[in-house]
Amino acid sequence: GEDITSASNGKITYYTDDYSKEQELSYASGAVIIYNGTVAKSYDDRKDFVLKFKKELLSVVSGGLPAKDIVILSKKKLQNSLLSELNSVCNLTITEHENITDFSKSSLNFYTIQSYKGLEANIVFLIDVDGFEDHHNRLLNYVAMSRAKLLLYIFYDQNCQEEYLDTLDKGRDMLADRR
Repeated sequence: GEDITSASNGKITYYTDDYSKEQELSYASGAVIIYNGTVAKSYDDRKDFVLKFKKELLSVVSGGLPAKDIVILSKKKLQNSLLSELNSVCNLTITEHENITDFSKSSLNFYTIQSYKGLEANIVFLIDVDGFEDHHNRLLNYVAMSRAKLLLYIFYDQNCQEEYLDTLDKGRDMLADRR
């Protein structure tokens, strides 16, 4: 099978399992698909984030996925997050939970990354990502990204695009060295 292992300069590089074939495809600015089940999108500002978030959420819920299968994770509390000005999106209320035992089947469940550690959801929207390389961000991002069972959306600040792409390249190099 093919897997996407690198993204830079507007191109995604696919490698076959044995690394014998390489193929590049262009991708839209601000959207990078890392591998099956993960989509990463950069944003310029809060307004740009909200537009992109709504578009991706709409694509998920219009496909018939119930709200109970979707979790929004952030390192920030809702009142300090990029979603702070929204009470609802796509006709779904955003509900912040302090306790992991709290859960709503009919709204979008919002948790801090730290409070959701050890749990999983079919679809995770990771928002408010502002870095990939420093130790604290790497740990938080790992915890958040590993919560998704089927699909992960990562929304990160455009100012850390280079850091994001460097991190992808380092991961690809590590995988290539292990083969």
